[in-house]
Amino acid sequence: MAINLAEQLADLSNRGFNAEQARTIVLIGQAAATLFQDFPDAFVVFGGATLVLFHDSVRHSNDLDLLSKNEALPSSEAIIESLKRGLQAPVEALNLGTLEYSIKDGSQPELKIFVANAVGSRLFQIDFTRIGSVIASEIEDHPIEIDGNIPSQVQSVSKEFLLLQKGETFLQRRVIKARDAYDIHYLFNLGAKLSEVLHGHLEDSLSGSESGPDEIRERIGQLTFKLCQKELQPLLPPGIFERLEKEEFRPLRDAVATLYEDWLQ
Repeated sequence: MAINLAEQLADLSNRGFNAEQARTIVLIGQAAATLFQDFPDAFVVFGGATLVLFHDSVRHSNDLDLLSKNEALPSSEAIIESLKRGLQAPVEALNLGTLEYSIKDGSQPELKIFVANAVGSRLFQIDFTRIGSVIASEIEDHPIEIDGNIPSQVQSVSKEFLLLQKGETFLQRRVIKARDAYDIHYLFNLGAKLSEVLHGHLEDSLSGSESGPDEIRERIGQLTFKLCQKELQPLLPPGIFERLEKEEFRPLRDAVATLYEDWLQ
């Protein structure tokens, strides 16, 4: 096949992903590419996979989050048929055997598809949701090759819009996630910042959830050494994890505080 999987895997390995993580990320990229080819202009990619696939993040993610641009999602049967066709070639090249697909319907997200290997070990999941919307100017196109040299145009949110989403998610999750703080830290390192419009959206979100300075400080305080250590060690390359651990994960708390600085005064 014309897709040079060896080069993709080598690139991911150089970024610090282990062999299993690298194979999973390759499959996630191919899953996104085939879904966008079969259902053009139907979805937008957001979440951590956006940073891994398009912005060289080293924080592992085994979730592909897709926001539907239409009122109705494609049927789960059509989605799985698309994935089976699109993933066949890379699965064979990676000697993964037959993949297994399972479905979970829910309200948030509205549909989950779990992808597992032949022995039932879950490789990754795809979450489909219609909740929320994206500003058109914050959508970007990214080419990903599939099945030879055929490029698929995958749409994702911009890093600036992702910073907004991470800012909302950090406060709205029932249980705080250190990976959100790491992604905020990484986005700032990429140069992402909120425009006046996106700043206004975050203002509205904080007002709607009644998140004032005390609530924000309490959330940041929950980014404890123990939580960050436990959650991030399996997700980051050893060198990057150890550097953050040595600093007691202060750069993550500082990044989150910077994002909310206008609401902490």
